[in-house]
Amino acid sequence: LTASMETTQIQDKFKYCFIVRGLPGSGKTTVAHKIAGTEGVVHSTDSYFDKDDGEDNFTSKKMQEIHDKNFAEFTKSIDNDVGVVVVDHTNV
Repeated sequence: LTASMETTQIQDKFKYCFIVRGLPGSGKTTVAHKIAGTEGVVHSTDSYFDKDDGEDNFTSKKMQEIHDKNFAEFTKSIDNDVGVVVVDHTNV
């Protein structure tokens, strides 16, 4: 086996989960998408509040419901053997 083939085989055996934390507006979502690449999945609470027109549709009344949905989707990704899962909803 070549070194690159060995690396690929080793990576296929592992799954990765990243939790991205930071201050609002610090670039967490950008970093999360770079980490996930094309094969990974990003789970972001903010995505539940984004409108198609780019406006933020945040409401604190639905926060627990949205966190529960985001967590359910996160666990589904883990159960479905997604190789890279990134959580992007935690602020400092």
